[in-house]
Amino acid sequence: MYLAVVTVTGPQGTSTTEIALPISAGECGEAPGTTPPTYMGISAASVKGKFFFSPVKMDAVTFKGTIELPAGLDLSKAQTLFVSLGNVLDTANLNTKGQASAGQKNRLKKVAVKYPKLKKPATLTNAGQKATVSFTLSAIRLDTLGFGAEGVSSPATTLFPIVQAALVLGGTAYRADIPSSWKLSKKGDSGQLTGKN
Repeated sequence: MYLAVVTVTGPQGTSTTEIALPISAGECGEAPGTTPPTYMGISAASVKGKFFFSPVKMDAVTFKGTIELPAGLDLSKAQTLFVSLGNVLDTANLNTKGQASAGQKNRLKKVAVKYPKLKKPATLTNAGQKATVSFTLSAIRLDTLGFGAEGVSSPATTLFPIVQAALVLGGTAYRADIPSSWKLSKKGDSGQLTGKN
């Protein structure tokens, strides 16, 4: 998972933003040992978060979405989930139940991938099977870590930010842009984010 900084120059000046780039195993020249899914988007994706713009209070954003798994993924083995939400990165090492208590950077919390039920003794996924991914992203100043580039800021630069979500699981890269709404408190010292695609 990488972040690309994009600079746009025009008659009204120059602006920059960030774009999350999830890279699949195939794009790296690796043989993932699976067959890619027909759809690599994230469906029914939703976000809900609270931001405090504080050096001591933790911001938190919850995410939930559905992905189509690659065929041939061995669910009896631990997997690694790479995440970018609002340009904030972390990686979770999932157990065989698809769970992790925290990410490597301690930003991801309560990570759960609800895998499809396979008929025993099968351990490999079939084409078209789906999984639901959910987690909480929590850290101090998530706006400065990445969400600010999406428009989560005080004062507000937009009331309707588009939140980027990107995942890599089983060597497959997934992306979604989530239309959202951003509402500041009257004092401008906190705000709430909600969105779904």
